[in-house]
Amino acid sequence: MDTLSDSFTADLDELFHHVLEEDNNNTEHMEKDIDGVESRIGYIAPNLSALVGSEVAAKLVVTAGSLSALALVPSCNFQLLGANKMNNVACFSGFRVGYLEHTEILQGTPLSLKWRVCRLLAAKSSLAARFDSKRGDPSGRIGTIFRADIQKKIKKWQVRPSAKQPKPLLDPDSQSEMKRGGRRLRMKNRRYYG
Repeated sequence: MDTLSDSFTADLDELFHHVLEEDNNNTEHMEKDIDGVESRIGYIAPNLSALVGSEVAAKLVVTAGSLSALALVPSCNFQLLGANKMNNVACFSGFRVGYLEHTEILQGTPLSLKWRVCRLLAAKSSLAARFDSKRGDPSGRIGTIFRADIQKKIKKWQVRPSAKQPKPLLDPDSQSEMKRGGRRLRMKNRRYYG
């Protein structure tokens, strides 16, 4: 298994810290640094980039600070990375999404399923980040499997359920009455039948 060289990881750590220290008003440098991370994200986090795309994966890693910090983020908070409160003021339903909103999967999803797909995508992205932080699968195969699984679930959720067939009622004579058994029945039979 390939391990990252010390100089390469030092360069990445320096790049991540540089991106985090940048002022939000200085977006030109921020975009340049994100582009630098984006060009290397396929090697750093192959599963995450296969699942959400290299641009979104780079933004997630930069926002969290590092890949190991991203792996520690729970999936319920994963979908909020990069979300601004000001951008979501008009959304009264409480549906807030950060960088995951820019993924191809979520862009092509119908509006009625976006919330479910966003939660599923956040959960799978969190798992992919954990695989990448431990250098579990450097080929990106797990991210591709997760992506196919999400797309399969979206198709399944879009299929309308079949109409329920009405069940015919049973004949009243065909139903047998429940008969009691045991001591009470024997006592009743002795009293009345002798």
